[in-house]
Amino acid sequence: MAKTRMQPQANPNAEIKLAVAKWKIQTGRSQYELAEMLGIAPSSLSRMLAGGRPGKTYVRRIYELINPKKAS
Repeated sequence: MAKTRMQPQANPNAEIKLAVAKWKIQTGRSQYELAEMLGIAPSSLSRMLAGGRPGKTYVRRIYELINPKKAS
């Protein structure tokens, strides 16, 4: 039997991970503070980053927090 190669799966939440990482670098604030600014529980944001919850709805809002003038 031939071995089958495992194909890497695309991370569906890569977009929110990138947005959160950019926010943390540019603002110097914690993930907890971001969750408060978004109006969600810190545990919900953590689950989004881990892939347990969808996070696409918050990506645009995160970018608006980073650059309020450029997000529109």
